[in-house]
Amino acid sequence: MPSGHDGFQFFTLHYYFLNNAIQSGDVAQWIPYMNHGTISTLWYGVQGSMLQQVLLQAAPLFRHADLLAMFHLCMFVDTMVLLVGTWLVARRFFGAPATFFITAGVVGSCVWLDQPYWNFRLYYALPLVIEMGHRFLDTGRWRWAALALNLLALQTLGNLPYAIPVASFVVFAYFAWYSATNAGVVMAALRRVRWGVPAVAAVAFGIASLAAARYILTIGMDQLVRYNPGRLPDGTMDLHGFLTYGGATDLLKWVDTLLNLSPWFDFTLYAGILLLPLVVAGLVALDRRRLHFVLLAMTVLLFTLATPVSVALFHVWPAMKYFRHIGLVSPVVKVLLCFVAGLGFELLFDPPAGTSVRRIRVAAVAGVLVLVVGAALIVRIALDGPRLDRFVDRLSDRSVDRPPHTSQRSALAGRLVASLGMSVVGAGLILLVPVFSRSRVLSGRPGVRSALVYGVLGFVAADVYHFKFVHLLDRSDAMRPAARAVTQPSPQPFPVQREPSLQRAVATSQRLQQSLGFNAPLLRRMQGQFAPGAKYWTNNAFLFVDEVGSSFRVDSWLLPLNQLMRVYAGEPIDDTTTPPASLASERLEFPLGPPSAVNVTGVGAGKVRFFSGAYRVPSAAQLAPLMADPSYRGHLLFVLAGDAVAGAEEWKGLVPLSADESRPASFQVQRFDGNHLALTVNNPSSAAVWMSYADVWHPSWRATVNGAPAPVYRAQMAYKAVRLDPGENVVSFEFGSRRFATLAAFFAANAAMWLGLIALLVWEIAYRGDGARPT
Repeated sequence: MPSGHDGFQFFTLHYYFLNNAIQSGDVAQWIPYMNHGTISTLWYGVQGSMLQQVLLQAAPLFRHADLLAMFHLCMFVDTMVLLVGTWLVARRFFGAPATFFITAGVVGSCVWLDQPYWNFRLYYALPLVIEMGHRFLDTGRWRWAALALNLLALQTLGNLPYAIPVASFVVFAYFAWYSATNAGVVMAALRRVRWGVPAVAAVAFGIASLAAARYILTIGMDQLVRYNPGRLPDGTMDLHGFLTYGGATDLLKWVDTLLNLSPWFDFTLYAGILLLPLVVAGLVALDRRRLHFVLLAMTVLLFTLATPVSVALFHVWPAMKYFRHIGLVSPVVKVLLCFVAGLGFELLFDPPAGTSVRRIRVAAVAGVLVLVVGAALIVRIALDGPRLDRFVDRLSDRSVDRPPHTSQRSALAGRLVASLGMSVVGAGLILLVPVFSRSRVLSGRPGVRSALVYGVLGFVAADVYHFKFVHLLDRSDAMRPAARAVTQPSPQPFPVQREPSLQRAVATSQRLQQSLGFNAPLLRRMQGQFAPGAKYWTNNAFLFVDEVGSSFRVDSWLLPLNQLMRVYAGEPIDDTTTPPASLASERLEFPLGPPSAVNVTGVGAGKVRFFSGAYRVPSAAQLAPLMADPSYRGHLLFVLAGDAVAGAEEWKGLVPLSADESRPASFQVQRFDGNHLALTVNNPSSAAVWMSYADVWHPSWRATVNGAPAPVYRAQMAYKAVRLDPGENVVSFEFGSRRFATLAAFFAANAAMWLGLIALLVWEIAYRGDGARPT
């Protein structure tokens, strides 16, 4: 189980959507446990994976599945997307041994337990997008161009929305540099392309795919208020924030490709001890046909270092002003460096016939010098504890959460000792294997030469996968069998009352108790200790706890709740730019000071309440002083409605605000999930009553009472209310957009198509040679 940071958030969201689909049969468009209820559009987008899209449409088939196992299966499938794409692109330009080296480095270094977005999902589909582009150039068939654009759109689900500009730029820059360095090949390919109906259809399909991806991520989002630090009110970044936000924009961090200290939560740069030496060696082996890998790596590297390249892209590339964390794009550079290192690998360990011996010697010496410098640095800092601490502080960012091992000198020193040993072995391989493979003793014995290459590849794989699994064990929590129930499909309990805090919920929530048993950062946070990781308010969707505030970091909520909080905090209710005073960096303290707050929010009187009548108020501005009045106890129901409403009086102040018009009524919950609440209400009165539900109002909510459509009024500033008939009433609330559901089904079918295509590509690689195609 990922123990914290974005990895735990990614799993918990993955669980919520799949579990909800298993229970209800549809994709959740609402999350009732977050911020008094919130739209799920953004979270649907960031938790998706290729297989997950398909599972959501067939979820009832998995009622008895372990959803943690399903989560790992989804990540495995996307890792296969990365593997297949990397192999196919590498095989275009390299022999099979170098292709294996490149693919092992790329796939083995994508450790996503802490950070699935920057360290994996940002780039997992890009090699395959590039391969589709190459096939378009190879064949002139527009279907490959359509597939490239379609996959670029599909990989936005499961990614951070603002990563799209960077992903699209990397693909564009790749083909721009490829065209510049292989102009003859590209021009010949373009002359074969036919511009007609297939071209129009392919481009239209690609653009429609990108538009659909953007649209499904924005449906209903106009009601969301965001308080993301560093962003301007419109969601963009200013240039200074763009160049500095999140740090990690220095060149020094790349020394970690030799040290493997891995002091960051958000990314790792280690991809085997041979990466950096072979990158340097690769510059000696550089040729025009593969020059674009070096130029692209340099371009993206300069982007991550806050250089004029970054400034230029901020101004000219579409939507780049929405992007932040340029330093965290470094894993994309690492992927590209694996391709550059493939040049050095091929020159030293699998050189083409006729390769100059002098060239091999220069490359070997250059590679060994890199390892010698790294070894000297290791010795210098490993033997001095304070110096090691200072070095790690300088390498990372003091203001950003860091993994636990960075505070343990013994753990850091152990990593350095291991890296020193790997450096010695790596230097020996670089110096000795080229010499032995070209010696007279091995002349005419290709099998032995191949064995030397296999030995080097075995070392590379052991090195990078040792790193991968050590990282896995360091950054995850083991679950005892007794706690595995929380990863099984589970009906969502209806919270009759809202919890004042997560700490108070522990006494009654068995699910929360079990989660504290396996998630150490969450337990420390509950105990009031500093605990990096497990920190986002999306955790409540997994814990099934409905807090009035939040024990975690909160960045957004819906506009009606924003106005209610500001009413109770005495702040301007229409302010959506300044964070409310109740919002701290790692938690949200809901202002419960005014007398009515406890009852209105569902903490004291319950989330479902009944009233003999309702009073209509024309606007939120006119309602605010009524709700903030010290005499108001939350026992009158106010609805926001400008016109006449059946059964609701216009508020004229004739009734004291201290009056109590709440009424008892029994109810039973018949259905509760992300998009639905159905209740049977027994109204003992002979007159109609009003029911309020302390779940945030949104225009996409619909209701029926006894099967007939009923208006859903915005009540008590933030919540919902409907009018009930005398006697028994069947009340059903439903949330959702048919457009969202249609697009979700489209992306599921789209993902299923790609899963089939991935299987065909694996078959192509395995049974039709190695997937190599002409360049």
